[in-house]
Order: sequence, then structure tokens, then C-alpha cells
Amino acid sequence: MAITLKDIAKRANVSQATVSRIINNKADGQVSAEVAERVKAAASALKYRSNQIVHKLDNILPDNSPARASRKIVMLIPTDNSHGEGNSFFEDAFAGALNAAGANGWRLEFCPVTLNNNPLNVDWEHLNNLEPDCRILAVSPWYMVILSELSRRGFRIAMIQGEEFWRNMYAPLTRNWMVFTYCNRRAAAVATDYLLKQGCRKIAVAAISQYMNEPEYPRVNGYLDALREHGNTNVRIIPVALRADNRAVILEAYRQESFDGLIMSGGDFLPELPESVKIVIDRQARPQYAAGVEAFLYYPMRQIGFDATAALMSDDYKPEEILFECPLKTFN
Repeated sequence: MAITLKDIAKRANVSQATVSRIINNKADGQVSAEVAERVKAAASALKYRSNQIVHKLDNILPDNSPARASRKIVMLIPTDNSHGEGNSFFEDAFAGALNAAGANGWRLEFCPVTLNNNPLNVDWEHLNNLEPDCRILAVSPWYMVILSELSRRGFRIAMIQGEEFWRNMYAPLTRNWMVFTYCNRRAAAVATDYLLKQGCRKIAVAAISQYMNEPEYPRVNGYLDALREHGNTNVRIIPVALRADNRAVILEAYRQESFDGLIMSGGDFLPELPESVKIVIDRQARPQYAAGVEAFLYYPMRQIGFDATAALMSDDYKPEEILFECPLKTFN
């Protein structure tokens, strides 16, 4: 009987995702030396063998071979050109998925799921042509209707999602999938806590206006969590536009009522605020700014993409939810 990552994880008392990182040499800075040694010792004791032979066979199999076709990850994207829009959040998840697939001799392909970025206008013709033994990777619960149908058809699914928005509502639908959740509510709380400990007393948060009426907005809820914990009643929420230059909006909000701390999206341009205002960037996988920014929240999308793909390829795929913290990192 072949030894699986699940066997190693059980023996080493760690998660399967941790075993995958260590086995595939992707654990730098992610796990302690003690945990890495424990996993390696467990793998050695169980006489675990990697699938290097499979990799070599894949190199000599023709493209139309059934053996090659069965080792394919399909990454769902909104439209046929959405992966080229410079979205670092998506690009990092894709890079991690590509690394995992390539290291194990699998192919990774895009599949556009809508005709015009509208979840009600699904490209079923494209989806109906998916090979029945491919594995499905989704970077958002935005595809929930599509994922539910693909799950009904028997496809193996891994979904990446945030800690809130539709997570709690969708939980009953995802019980047969692997779900990889980045803790963005907790991240917003960490950012707020950091600014409070830096001496800020009037902290503002820039929130996307079209999400303000959502039942669960992680950035706002995490911000409010931290303020309540510290007994701070100075709540300041600045509505901003999605994918827009919001510098004038934030600057005007400051002129109307000053603040000494700001949490804002990593994709926004920095407003020209006084140097005394401390800024934390939220959701910035690859920081582009340093001047005027105290710290940024690191979303490990590359690692999440890698782990989700590794789980889809694994012989011991097990439906569960795995949480990823989004640590705060300073520029000092």
C-alpha cells in the first residue's frame, strides 16, 4: 500500500498542507526547523517515495495520452482575459498553483466561466467540455453556482476564499471540497491593533463603498473588533471606489476631520497626508510602496495556490478547511 501525505501528517502530528510544503521544498520561513525535521523523520520511517518516476514518464508521454490528460488542474477565471489584468492577488495564486503542478508533472489550464464577467451569464459550453477527470481550482466563491454544478458532476474541487463575505452562507455547499481560507478579518484587526500600539487614537479605514452593505465586510469588521477590544470609540469609515484613484476622497475626509492612522487597500494610490499619519496597507502581496507607509498585511496567496493545487493532486484528498493567517510586516 502506497504511503500518502496523510500518513506522514498523522505520524508527525501536523497538517497535510505542512507536509506538502516540506516534501516539495516550499517551506522556507513557513515552518520551524523542528517541525521540518519531524516531518522528514516521519517520511523516512514510513519509507515514503516521491513521484519522481511519474515526472519522468510525463516527459515522454505524447500530449494526447490519456495518462497526461488525467493529470490536469483547471483554474477557473471570470472571463477569457481576466488573468491578464495585472491583479497581483490572482497572479500570486496562479504562480503558486503553477509551481505545484509543474513540480508534479501536471498541467495547469485556465477556464473562463462567464461570457462578460457576469455570474448569471455562464459559459456552459466551455464548462461542458471539461475532461471528467480534471481537478478544479477556484480563487473565489464568486463561482459558487458553477462550482456547485461541477461538484454535482463529480469533479474534485479546491476553493480559495476570504474569511468572510459569503463564507458562512456557503459553508453547507462546500462540505465535500477542500477550502483554503485567508483570514482577512483577523488581518484587519491586526492592522488596527498595530496602529493603536503605535499611539494612534483616531484611526480611519478606507472601505469599498459597493461592499458597505454586505452582511460581512472583513476589513470593516476586523477594524471594529480591534477598536472594541481596546475600548476605542473613534470609528471612521471612509467610503472609496473599487479600482479607482481615491487620493482626493481620502484627503478630503482628512480635511473634514483629521485622523492619525489609516488602513487602506494595497491597490490604491497613496494620498498626500501629513507625515504624522501612520498608514497600513491591506492586502498587499507584493508591496509597491515604502514612503509614508508603516506596514503592510501580507496575504500568502502564492503559498495558498501551491497548497490548494497540491491537495487536488494528492491521493489522500480530504474535504476540509485550512486557514491561513495574513501577518503584518513593517518596512523598518
